[in-house]
Amino acid sequence: MTGLAVAADDRTGALETAAACADAGFTTRLHTHPAARYGTLDRLGADVVDLRTRHATPGEARTRAALAEAWPGGHHAHKIDSTLRGNWAVELAGRIDAGRRRIVVLAAFPAAGRVCRDGVVLDHGVPVAEGPAGRDPRHPVHDSEPAVHLARAGVVVTAVRDADALTAWLARGDVGVVVVDATTDADVGAVAHAVAAHPDVLLAGTAAAIGALADAIGPGRRQSLDTALGTPVLVVVGSAHPMARRQVAGLVAAGAIVDDGTATDADRARWLVLVAPDERGDPLAVCRALAARALARHDRRHDRTLVLVGGDTADAVLGERALTVEGSLGIGVARCHLVDDPSVTVVTKPGGFGDEGTLVRLLTAGAPA
Repeated sequence: MTGLAVAADDRTGALETAAACADAGFTTRLHTHPAARYGTLDRLGADVVDLRTRHATPGEARTRAALAEAWPGGHHAHKIDSTLRGNWAVELAGRIDAGRRRIVVLAAFPAAGRVCRDGVVLDHGVPVAEGPAGRDPRHPVHDSEPAVHLARAGVVVTAVRDADALTAWLARGDVGVVVVDATTDADVGAVAHAVAAHPDVLLAGTAAAIGALADAIGPGRRQSLDTALGTPVLVVVGSAHPMARRQVAGLVAAGAIVDDGTATDADRARWLVLVAPDERGDPLAVCRALAARALARHDRRHDRTLVLVGGDTADAVLGERALTVEGSLGIGVARCHLVDDPSVTVVTKPGGFGDEGTLVRLLTAGAPA
């Protein structure tokens, strides 16, 4: 077993990746103060740092990512969004600036419907730039090919089609950045195992890719995780992704109450949902306002479980509070506890992951019949 140091660009991405590392048997920590923690990472654990670069300027994102090259740890990974949102390409350029010589980009999460075929990332068969990511209200994705994003950041790319071709590239000791196709979980695992044999190589990939690397180098899979969530539950949804809104509708149909400011029994509801309004404006400001409402309601209700949907939502609600990451409750879904209040379970998920019934299944799993 060797250590694993992971950089991520937003909170739910960091947490889903940390959960995947915990699933692989690592003792996992999430850091939210990267500038203060560069010398503290555990050489035998998995440490995930939220760089908070999703909404940073490209220059700032590049600078923060470059600092990650100073972290200790046997293997390094860089989490990228499975629909190519954010500053990930310039972040990798920053790591090259700081001395990283070999990077493998694995932009696939087959279990979530995201694959890379012939160098194009598809979301349920649709190029990501033509789907919801292309309509992202803050940073829409304009191209579905990772190589194009990297070229714009000044990075020269080699494309390979499978793990066998990647293994040959790695064995030659070639220097540079490789984008590799993957359309199945087996493909992702094969690529991760190839990278695991080369600790000098940075794996830049989705939570699924980094989880597969953690499986390859870690101590062995942990025992199954308790799926039951204590009530009352406060669900906070700041994500504007259409799937997140459909999941809220499914939860309401199953009996949840939406806190719209008029519900008289909100403080007594078993499942209470707060949703960001459908309005234009700064999404971060919208999430901060939503978080203020959520925290005020939580102070009155003393919820045993907080379910936070969307990376900006999680960041706004949690702030700098430390979390113990226990593992995954589903695809992209992390189960955690607040360090300063272990009685509160925190569950996070990206807005676009899952189907209409995801939140209902999450809240009813393990419940008494």
